[in-house]
Amino acid sequence: MKGAGVAGHHSIPTILVVDDEPMIRMAVTDHLKDCGFLVIEACDAEEAIEVLQAVPAIALVFSDVRMPGSLDGVGLARWLAQWRPRVPVILATGDMGKTYAAEELCVAHFFLKPYALDDVSRKVHDLLRV
Repeated sequence: MKGAGVAGHHSIPTILVVDDEPMIRMAVTDHLKDCGFLVIEACDAEEAIEVLQAVPAIALVFSDVRMPGSLDGVGLARWLAQWRPRVPVILATGDMGKTYAAEELCVAHFFLKPYALDDVSRKVHDLLRV
């Protein structure tokens, strides 16, 4: 029974999942939905920014680092730090070198691939204090 016992949409955090790999995006999305979150998907940073501008209720962004387009996940985290600084960002990467650059800016939390979905949901709960 998904969402049972939850009063109204106001108490359910909305997570934006950004990944250009549909199977990974769907796995993370389905897991977070099963954990009781509302989830919106985007296939790249540009689409994510469009969603963030249209949906002010987004509470957290989970994004891959490596994506096609003019912005990668680190660029998206930087955009969020400037325009939506209260929205926490979790980045997933297979490249530890990328983590150091963004960690210096204090703009994101990181998961090194491959990651466990339960670890992701635990971190989301910790960051949102839910």
